[in-house]
This record gives sequence, C-alpha cells and structure tokens, in this order.
Amino acid sequence: MSGSEITRFPDVYRRSVKKISSYPSGDQTSTYVENVEKFIEYMKDSGELIWVGTGRQEEIADFATRLIKANDIKTSCSKDSSIHYEYDPGNLVIALSSSGETTRTIHYAESAYKRAGCSVPVIAITGKPNSTLAKIAEKTGGFVVKVPGKSKEDTKEYQEKQFLGKHQPLTLSGTLGELYSLEFILDAIGSYTTGYQTMRHHKKFWRKIESYEPDPEQFKRLYKLLPNPIDYKEVDTINSFNKTITCGLGLSGVIARSFAIRLAHCADKGEERRVSYYKDAGNIVS
Repeated sequence: MSGSEITRFPDVYRRSVKKISSYPSGDQTSTYVENVEKFIEYMKDSGELIWVGTGRQEEIADFATRLIKANDIKTSCSKDSSIHYEYDPGNLVIALSSSGETTRTIHYAESAYKRAGCSVPVIAITGKPNSTLAKIAEKTGGFVVKVPGKSKEDTKEYQEKQFLGKHQPLTLSGTLGELYSLEFILDAIGSYTTGYQTMRHHKKFWRKIESYEPDPEQFKRLYKLLPNPIDYKEVDTINSFNKTITCGLGLSGVIARSFAIRLAHCADKGEERRVSYYKDAGNIVS
C-alpha cells in the first residue's frame, strides 16, 4: 500500500459513512421504522434474548449481547458456551445471516421451532427474505428484517478460497450485510433506551459518526508496524511467519476480534496473513 493510497483514507471513510447512513430513505423508511418498533415490542415481551450468528455476523451478535447486558436485559450469544440449546417459553431468538443459508445459524434457529403454539419466536436479520432462515422466522411466529448487502454465493470453505485467491475482497460491499445488521440493532436498542423515535435516534447517531476525521498518519504508522503476510513461495524465511495479535475486552474486544477477522483477508493470491484475537482457542501469543 502506497502513501498516496493512505492519504485517501478520510475520503474513503466519508464515502463509506454516506453509503451506510443513507439507508433507510424514501419508501424504505416506513418499513424500517415498523421493524424497529416491532423488534422493541418483541424485546419487551421476552424473558431472555438469544443472539445467534456465524463468522462476522456472530461478532455483531456478540456486540449486541454486550450492549443489551449493559441495559440490564437478560441475554446470551451463540459464541458463549452457556447458550441454551433448548429454548424456554419467553425466550426470543435473534438470528443474523446475510445469506439466510448459513448452516450453523440455521441450526440454532431451527431449535426454536416446536409443535403448534409452542415455538420460540425467531427474528431473522438477513439480506434474503425468501431464505431458509426467513422461513424459520415466519413459522415460529417471529418476523424478518431485510437488510441490504451482498451475501456470499460461493460455498467453498475459507481456506480453499484463501489459497486460490478467491475470497471476498476487502471492500465495503463485502461487509455491508454485517454493517446494516449492526445499524438496525443500534437503532432499535438506542431508540428503546433513549425513548427517541427511530429516525431521530438514527440521524443523531450518524451525525456523531460523520464528525470523525481519520488521521492518515496513524494509519501509516500502523501499516509500517504490521507484519507481512506469509508468502508461500518463501516459507523458508522466518519473517514469513510473523503474526498479528489483536487485544481488547468487553465491547472493545468484539471490535478487536472483528478487526482480526477482516485483516486476515488482506492478502494476495498465494499469501496468508496470520492474525489472531488473543483469547481465541489455540492462539499462542508469545
């Protein structure tokens, strides 16, 4: 990455914020507000919220779990070993999947379906309203929140995609599903806790985000410190096995792990960038 590319970061940030914050608009707004209000009503009627997802969507689920806990609402997440595998009456399952076809997420959602009248409602946040996950939400008495974003069509495993250089490039489009899911969750929780109408909270939140000005010099320093990716043509050199460790606790830890997942994608064909969150199982920090 050249210095000139780094100097464009503030402009990239502004364009990204503009794209994300422009949703919802026009005819989308009424449906968005209706879904937020419906979500809040389901949340109020629930004894416990159970958030489920996979990969980056699970990081969004974890973020939501921690945010909800800060407001004294009982909740758990699929990445927590204490999550229920059999749901109780009064539970509410919120399942996040851009494609609506993620096997692990569907497994958690299917567990909510019981005999007639006894199902635990599932709220599906997905980019595909006709997906398997959306159908589960509807048959459990929940509902579907459709979010924009590009879903993964390629079902190849991550390692195969990585080695072949076919993984999702590091672009905004590759993360929109997660970002719009997070936007909806923040609007719902923010509106619930502040008492603001949905769009008032939405605009107030984005004004704060827009006021941030990234400093290219900070990115330059960070980029210089980052170890190079492994180049499989040069595996015999010790430097090719440099590793990046991200650290953080609480909500900051969720961001640190999300950053680790996305940074690992910053590698060309024939390369692999070794990035780990310090609390991940099997990680060796030293």
